[in-house]
Amino acid sequence: MKEKLCVVPTDGRIAELGGIIGPVSRPTKISYSAIVSMLNRGVPVYEVNPKNVNERVRLNFRNVNSVNFFPKVKKSQPTTVNSYKLPEGRRNTVVEHTGEATEVAKEKAAKKEAKSVNIEVVKKSDF
Repeated sequence: MKEKLCVVPTDGRIAELGGIIGPVSRPTKISYSAIVSMLNRGVPVYEVNPKNVNERVRLNFRNVNSVNFFPKVKKSQPTTVNSYKLPEGRRNTVVEHTGEATEVAKEKAAKKEAKSVNIEVVKKSDF
């Protein structure tokens, strides 16, 4: 059976909890079915964070079955990476494109076209 840690700030009898007289100000484990019954009657029910009793969320039909308190995520500090040391005689600079590679590629393509031979099919009857 699933339960939630809750408080019920209502004065008077709470039939779902065995007819006790409210308010229930000390956090108490209450079953889902009892919580839904109290919500159907319009009784306010608050879920209490087990790690921080002062933190509360009012329950409704949307959040009864969900986890209302998530563990806080620690923000991690960005880590620095030791800088890479270049060997002597080298430098770390950006080289701009000069177009030499495209010129060389065009020259190679032109040489290939010049070397290619046109072959024609010759039939015996042509002799």
